[in-house]
Amino acid sequence: MTQLDIFGQEHQQASRKTKDPRPFGLSHEQIRTALEGAAGNHLAVMGALATTVIRVDEDLDHHTKLPAADEAAVLHLMECGLLAEGETVSLRQGAVRRSVDLLCLTRKGKNLYQRWAPLAKGRN
Repeated sequence: MTQLDIFGQEHQQASRKTKDPRPFGLSHEQIRTALEGAAGNHLAVMGALATTVIRVDEDLDHHTKLPAADEAAVLHLMECGLLAEGETVSLRQGAVRRSVDLLCLTRKGKNLYQRWAPLAKGRN
C-alpha cells in the first residue's frame, strides 16, 4: 500500500504486523514435549542461571541434555509462567553430584496441559 508524502512522492506504508499463528511462538511439538516432560517430572534445570535444561529418568540415575530447540521452548514456557522450578534433587554423574531443580507445571500450565493431553494421546 502506498501513501503520498507532503512533496507528492509515493512511499510504501508499513504493513500491519501479522500475528504469529503458532502459540507462544513455538511449534506444537515443542510445546507438547515441554508440557509432557514437566508433567511427568522428567525435566530439570541446572546451572547458576538455570538455563541448561536436561531430561532425567525416573530413578534419577541418568540424564541427557535437551536439543537446543526444545531447551529454548522450555525456557520460553518458563518465562511465560507455564513452568516453574520445583523440588531440588541431587543427580549423580560418575563421581560428581549435581543439584538440579525439577520443573513442574504452574496453575496456568496445568490448565493448558489438561486441554492438551487428550489431543496428544489421540495423535500417537
